[in-house]
Amino acid sequence: MDCKKLKNIVGILVGNALYALAVILFVIPKGLITGESTGLAIATFHVFGIPMTLFVSVFNIFMFILGHFVLGKIYA
Repeated sequence: MDCKKLKNIVGILVGNALYALAVILFVIPKGLITGESTGLAIATFHVFGIPMTLFVSVFNIFMFILGHFVLGKIYA
């Protein structure tokens, strides 16, 4: 693996960790709803009691599979 790919992977991991930290420390305690799968997970948790981690995992897997069929193998 070259240095550029490693740098991209580290950047993605750090960005996701910061986003998760922001959700846990600011969004959920204040009762806010964000966009995308996290916002849907928060709303679903408040309405149906489905755990957010379960919803986000299932939703993201579903969207990944849908993206594979709609946009092709290169996307996935």
